[in-house]
Amino acid sequence: MEIPTVLKENPNILCIDASNMLHRFFHGMPVMTSRTAGVETHAITAWINFLVSFQQRMGFLPPSTLPIVFFDRTRDLIAEGIAKPVMVDPEAPEGAESQPVALLDYKGQRKAPPESLVFQLELAEQITKLMGICYSLQEGHEADTLLGSVVLSHARHHQSIGTPSNCFVLSMDKDMLQLVNDSGFNRVECIHPQNGGLFKRMTPTEVKTKMGVEPKYIADLLAMMGDTCDNIPGIPGVGAKTAIKLIETYDGLDGIVANLSQISGKLGEKLREHAPYIPALRQLVTFKEYPVHIRTPQQKSESLRSLLEHMDMWKTLHKLNLVPKAP
Repeated sequence: MEIPTVLKENPNILCIDASNMLHRFFHGMPVMTSRTAGVETHAITAWINFLVSFQQRMGFLPPSTLPIVFFDRTRDLIAEGIAKPVMVDPEAPEGAESQPVALLDYKGQRKAPPESLVFQLELAEQITKLMGICYSLQEGHEADTLLGSVVLSHARHHQSIGTPSNCFVLSMDKDMLQLVNDSGFNRVECIHPQNGGLFKRMTPTEVKTKMGVEPKYIADLLAMMGDTCDNIPGIPGVGAKTAIKLIETYDGLDGIVANLSQISGKLGEKLREHAPYIPALRQLVTFKEYPVHIRTPQQKSESLRSLLEHMDMWKTLHKLNLVPKAP
């Protein structure tokens, strides 16, 4: 599969999950409000500050690491083959209209985000483009789906041409940990923001310490124990400790399924009962390569300055070396 030129040309990339970071800024920063526009600006202020200074803040990044920002759109589980269309009414006559019904209530329990957060998420897209930073968004895909695909494509390409590469993933989502790899040639690390502006680098050893399994088993672990953040139900009665033990004993989820008859008691009953759902559960949390378009916009300083002036973001203007216009 052909990959974007920008990935071919840049062996070192920083993949940023915009929604994940902006949620962190929104809930973790003191509220700031623009008197002129009458809207909150604390998350977007922190967002811009990070984009301006990430190379200095993250001193472990190789020089000239390219940032790529990923934005959310609603995930289309039907297009991914995880959910399937069914008839609205099973008794309806042939030819009646049908509608898609998701196999799983993916993220269905999430409350609607605050309007201020939605506004700042939308503003982040606009500002990222005006700053001239590479970004990706596609209908039917969430940010992490696109991000995971890019990480896989980037590593595969540079491995195939014999070029050392580094990919750093800035996100706190647990499913990202399946991407972590340190072959000594094509390395992938997840970066977890910490208090005080620090960052924790999640190597394979760190992943095993935190999650109890190696990166290659993260999708298996999440499929079995579930993930309340994304409303992935997992298998009832199978918590983290049980899932880890099963994965270790049978060498992953495929081995568990192949040996269901050997697992006794209520645990075995539960596993056999939910076995038909296991492929879909794992698909929900497993990354694979998709055709991903990465946009490389031109910086538009005048439009950016005008927008930030309207938002009363004077300090941010100076950080961007955009001198406010004289009144």
